[in-house]
Amino acid sequence: MKIVKLLDGVSANGDSFVYESKFLRDNETGLVQAVFGGDRTGTLKLQGSLDGTNFVDVASFTTSGSVAVTIFPFLKGNLASIGGSSGTVSLLLGD
Repeated sequence: MKIVKLLDGVSANGDSFVYESKFLRDNETGLVQAVFGGDRTGTLKLQGSLDGTNFVDVASFTTSGSVAVTIFPFLKGNLASIGGSSGTVSLLLGD
């Protein structure tokens, strides 16, 4: 399994780069893990797209955790909101 750091130690709202998955067959699954460090809170999303332009929410986290998801051809992380004053937030994808 390849580990992709969509968001790596960020502390401000925003999108990650767009990752083009090698899994293009139907119903491929992968793991996504959210990590909230320090006293950070917020909403962290994994978003997917079939065309690389129009993204939809695939998974959403408000605390550290992981979930199995269907892998889209194009994926990105989105830190929609962030609170707290210390620590960072990361979003990892097992592709």
